[in-house]
Amino acid sequence: MVIALYGVLYLDVARRPEHGGLVAAVGLVGKVLGPAGLALAVGQGRWPVRAFLVTVGNDLTWWWPFTRYLRDLGVAGILPPTSSPHQR
Repeated sequence: MVIALYGVLYLDVARRPEHGGLVAAVGLVGKVLGPAGLALAVGQGRWPVRAFLVTVGNDLTWWWPFTRYLRDLGVAGILPPTSSPHQR
């Protein structure tokens, strides 16, 4: 169900890309925390190492597009890409 809900949000971002920074940031955080939690579970012996194969396809492949999108919006660095801290 969560995946379907994210899908609705991503559809909205696709329709209005200039307003999707928050959704993309939350998506990226989820795609980073998922593998971090998996690494913890594997390290504790609760999950098999082969579970990382799912993470590559489900999480890691999305890091670059989310990061690129946020960078292009200027959200990743908080400031717009053309601004510097001295121009405030």
